[in-house]
Amino acid sequence: MPFFQAAEGKRFFYTHRQADHAKDGQLTILMIHGLGSTHAFYGPILPTLVDAGFAYVAYDTHGSGLSSFSGKGQDVKSMTQDALSLMEQLHLVPERTVLVGHSMGGMVACELASRKSMAGLVLLGPVHPNPGVAGIFSKRIEVVKQEGMEAMADTIPRAATGSQSTAAQHAMIRSLLLSQDVLGYASLCEVIAKASPPDYDRVKCPVLILAGGEDKSAPLDGCRIILEQCGTVRGKKRLQIVDGVGHWHCIESPGVMGEAIAGFATQVSQLAA
Repeated sequence: MPFFQAAEGKRFFYTHRQADHAKDGQLTILMIHGLGSTHAFYGPILPTLVDAGFAYVAYDTHGSGLSSFSGKGQDVKSMTQDALSLMEQLHLVPERTVLVGHSMGGMVACELASRKSMAGLVLLGPVHPNPGVAGIFSKRIEVVKQEGMEAMADTIPRAATGSQSTAAQHAMIRSLLLSQDVLGYASLCEVIAKASPPDYDRVKCPVLILAGGEDKSAPLDGCRIILEQCGTVRGKKRLQIVDGVGHWHCIESPGVMGEAIAGFATQVSQLAA
């Protein structure tokens, strides 16, 4: 299995595939998952991205899935540096890379896009840091340390999905949650609880925000704030609301998400050509 080494001895699992029919200079889509998840969150949309001619990279963040928790503290900036380390090791050029971030991963993607000139930025139900969010995740740390991940697995699959979600989708989300290391999960809860809003105005690349119409974890108000504050010119940033979808976008509605991301990447590849 492929792993990459980052700072402070952290070791990360990742998956990387070239497009079957890639053109010269084709873009790579780099995907960052959210809390309680892994690279597998993006699995349902990967065939669509490959069929559209894009390479992809997805990885497990520090303390998630196959990326073991080292015990080192982390924050949005250290997680951004982890992503940059992966890009450097895989020789991904920012100007030829589209970032995709889900939930917590959206905070990291925004931070990275504020530092580097990316080809594009896609945010799926991004978390906008605020005092209310901090309180929620501070309480969650206490719960998982006392009761383990089953406390999350017993509630989140139904509570955080939309009305069109299925039992099979709930089961996949439950499996992702139960695969988490308690201390790694708690560390990432702390990242969210202590986060400050990124410098959105420094993001200049094209931006697409995909929001679930029934997402209670990342409300539309936060998505609209992010969109408005991004420094991207108005004609190159937009919000798309997907009815019936909650917070687990790529699992709940892989067809819509895959087509939206592939379509966006096709548009920005033409701009970058």
